[in-house]
Amino acid sequence: MVEVEKGNLTLVPELIQNSRLGADNAANISALIWQALEELKASGVKTYYTAEELREMAQNISGNGLPQETVNALKEQGWTDEQIQALEEYIAQNSGNITEDFNMTAFIGDFSTAFVKVSFKYNHYEAWALEKWKWAQPTKTPATNNKNELINPVLANQWVSFYREYSQGNYQKMEPAIKSLRDQTYDLLKGDWINIHKTPIVIYNNSRLIQLTGRITSVQHIENGGLIFTVTTTYATRDRYVIMENKTTYYWPKALKAYELIGNVYALVKAKNYGNDNTEIDRMLNQKVAELKDALTIVVIYSHVSPIKGPIKPEPIPIKPEPIKPGDPVMLPLDSATSGESYDSSPDSSLTTKVPDEIEALALNPEDSWGRFVIDGVSVEAVDKGTDYARYRVVVRYHVEDNAVSNVKVTFDGTELTDSTSLGFLSPGDSDSVESEVSGYVRGSGEVHVSGTVKVTYTSSSGPVPTSAGSEPTGGTKEMEITKEYSTTIKLDDVIDPNKITVNVIPGETTIHEGDNVVFKVHVFNGNGKALSGTCTLRATYPETSTSVGTVQLNTEISVPAEDWVTETIGTVNYPNSGTFGYSGECDFGNGISKSFSGSVTVVRDDNPDPPAQGALKIVSLTPEPDHARVGDTVWFSVRVKSSYPSTRSLKIKLLIDGELIKTVSGSIDGNSEKTFTLAWKANKLGPVNVITQLLYLNSDEEEKPEDEKNTTVHVSGDNLFGRLVPNVAREVTQGTTVHFDVIVENRGNYPAYDVPIRVYYAYQTPEGEFSDSIVFERSPREIEGGAQYYAFNSIWSDGFNITLSNVGAYYFTLYVNGEIEDDVKITVEPNGSVAAWMECNPEFVSENDDSVTCNFKVKNLGNAPLNFEVTDVYFAGGQIYDSGKSDNFIVPKPRSLDLGPNSLGVFAFTIPINDELQKRIPLDLQDINLGTPVAIKARLHPPGKPVMCVVQMNPRPVTAGDVARDAYHAVKIIKDEVIGTFTDGATAGGYLLRYVGVPPEVGGPIGGAMALYLKLWWDVLHSPVPVYHGDNNQIIGD
Repeated sequence: MVEVEKGNLTLVPELIQNSRLGADNAANISALIWQALEELKASGVKTYYTAEELREMAQNISGNGLPQETVNALKEQGWTDEQIQALEEYIAQNSGNITEDFNMTAFIGDFSTAFVKVSFKYNHYEAWALEKWKWAQPTKTPATNNKNELINPVLANQWVSFYREYSQGNYQKMEPAIKSLRDQTYDLLKGDWINIHKTPIVIYNNSRLIQLTGRITSVQHIENGGLIFTVTTTYATRDRYVIMENKTTYYWPKALKAYELIGNVYALVKAKNYGNDNTEIDRMLNQKVAELKDALTIVVIYSHVSPIKGPIKPEPIPIKPEPIKPGDPVMLPLDSATSGESYDSSPDSSLTTKVPDEIEALALNPEDSWGRFVIDGVSVEAVDKGTDYARYRVVVRYHVEDNAVSNVKVTFDGTELTDSTSLGFLSPGDSDSVESEVSGYVRGSGEVHVSGTVKVTYTSSSGPVPTSAGSEPTGGTKEMEITKEYSTTIKLDDVIDPNKITVNVIPGETTIHEGDNVVFKVHVFNGNGKALSGTCTLRATYPETSTSVGTVQLNTEISVPAEDWVTETIGTVNYPNSGTFGYSGECDFGNGISKSFSGSVTVVRDDNPDPPAQGALKIVSLTPEPDHARVGDTVWFSVRVKSSYPSTRSLKIKLLIDGELIKTVSGSIDGNSEKTFTLAWKANKLGPVNVITQLLYLNSDEEEKPEDEKNTTVHVSGDNLFGRLVPNVAREVTQGTTVHFDVIVENRGNYPAYDVPIRVYYAYQTPEGEFSDSIVFERSPREIEGGAQYYAFNSIWSDGFNITLSNVGAYYFTLYVNGEIEDDVKITVEPNGSVAAWMECNPEFVSENDDSVTCNFKVKNLGNAPLNFEVTDVYFAGGQIYDSGKSDNFIVPKPRSLDLGPNSLGVFAFTIPINDELQKRIPLDLQDINLGTPVAIKARLHPPGKPVMCVVQMNPRPVTAGDVARDAYHAVKIIKDEVIGTFTDGATAGGYLLRYVGVPPEVGGPIGGAMALYLKLWWDVLHSPVPVYHGDNNQIIGD
């Protein structure tokens, strides 16, 4: 997908084929899971456990370990002793977190249904690829008010064939019918039929079915997934004197949507035929078929008839082409086409009309459809929140189309939320919203992520519209189901960060003479997103006499808005005699947050009004944050000033943007010290802007004397997407530190942003200055709702990942949102002790034609004594390929050991063949990866015993025909990340894990029943060939 998004459209057919195989495989897995559930039900063992029972099991496991039957079952599935021990330790550590009951039957049923939704994801990928391929330069949507709607006549034959089997519930015959419809639609959307062959045309008009053949003579791809195509038919008039040509142009607004829905219907039918007998599949199928019929509706936007010279005279009278006017009936190829007779025509078609049967009428009449409950949107509203929790409700906006619906039940299932409500009977055209109850407390810090699903089940009607819930629909009913996922981040109330508060005290006089009254002012900068208030206290010494010193204490209240600064006067101090006098104090903002300050003033005699000016002021650094901003963003400039004067000096700093003076701040700096001053600018222009800061010294007469100047550049762009890359560590760390990055993207526009590509690139720089290729952490394309003023908590999307910085040197991380650089972070990695180690591997991009990777593992002894080093372990993609304690190794580093003297460098080298033997040793199928997949190569050094890592990017190895392993991997990975991940995060993680292994021998008899089956399912679906990610979310396989 990454390569296709970059513009390599030659890969689209392969991506489409792989998506189809993936959808098919997911449907099969869904059925296998359902069959396992049926086996579980038939076994008669206990499948429902209360929270109390689960806690008791956990305590038993904590004290005695897993039951031997469970251990045996795990080992039969390939678990090692170390993995089993780790599971026991995890259960013991988290047993106190179990707060919920567990229904194993319900969970496995949901698990099975989740794989059907994985098929839907593959169908979406397929439609996405087709859009990238054929809708690269779409034409604008045509303006039309025409009401002449009908089911796509080019696809009507295949649609009716499917609908006939669907109406009879014949899933076996549905499968080839829906496949034929998919293939026909695919060819039409590609434009492969233009002037190629005759196409059957079926038109439903005025309760008649008209059948003929024609040619598709043009296809245009329209924005938002629409299609315009023209069908040309030729036919003879009744008297056979003239051959007429009819050209009709159709607009299909939901062409791409229909194609995706056909894939969804196909997946549901396949799941049923594979053996998934869940009644939920039937309800989902009914919903998708109703949606598909709506999506197959097209509009006639133009039609005209013109004569072609006939074989028999007299010459025909020309017919002037006329566009269809709003409200006109659809122009038919033959105005007498109601007789039921057949006619030979030249050169293309014969025409037949008939009265449609009941199935044909229901399938092709746009005015006779099943009622549909349509979810217009799902939003999350924060109801209550604090600094460490949030409570929310879910609001569903809906309307009803085509016919009545009844027995409507809306179920909410999400983070700390389980609720349901009934809406009863709804008529077509009804629209409203329904909301859940308020959720429980969702705990977190800074922000919390909530997600879940809204499921609506209802009874749909067809035929004449019922007038009330009590009236019986004459056209029949079907049970339907529609689901909609929600996911959003709620920003919690800000906790004040003391590191974002700066306090400076400014004596009002630059030069103080004996007898002067000096006004002290406090300047407070608040970089937090929440306002501050508190009390600032100043304690200053002053000369009571020429030989004694007194102390005065002054106070002032201060309030500082969020991300702003305030200057307040604390008070006045009189200095009657000369000398140097100190002051100190603090600003107390409550809750244990305070910032202290200190300094001194020099009082001079009148005969020496100015202290000697021996020294200088210099700008040490100028740092903008961020250096890539959007219009409307606030950019903060940190100006670091150094003074070599022996005593305090007053100064000014001016901020100029493209030569325009924006801000001026005043302050003071102690002698022989450094100090940071902060200025702000709200970006109001596009492009790179030149930033200049000017440093001026103020003498005793308040005259400005230029001292220094420094400049930089800030890039300002104009869209409404703002991104931040926030690490949880300082910019310098020691080797082996694991860093967590929050990836935060905010949409400040009023409208949603769809398919937003979000990527984090990182590159590694060795201590020798060499840079690696950039590795991409591809965040899934997202929809980020807009209008922060309307949906305050839906407009921010956040994600995160962990990465261990195992090499000394520097790592550069860059966040791209929608192709724009949003943020970048450099983290320098220093040695953790007296050893520096790093690894470089080539090629850095392993193509399908490369047969090996060569790595150089470099070690430097920074100590004062000789050291002996050896490589103890090497891992590739999480699989061990070298162990110094074993003889059966796939590779062997050379040399086996290194003796290094102080401050000397040595190199271990090894080559990793990419072959079948490597495949046997790693938990990753190298045929089942994406193009450019990041793969970790790790090597452990002794001493100090910590691994170093190099990341290469790999293409999948060549696959044979019919190999669907890649698709199986993707399906399983999606479930692992998006389904199982919900059960291994948060406070109840221990409880959910216990549900996989927590049956003691006395419950349900021998473990060979439900639990062995469940563990087998867990292993088969979740373990192989999916690599272990450990929840780091950095998409590097083997890290």
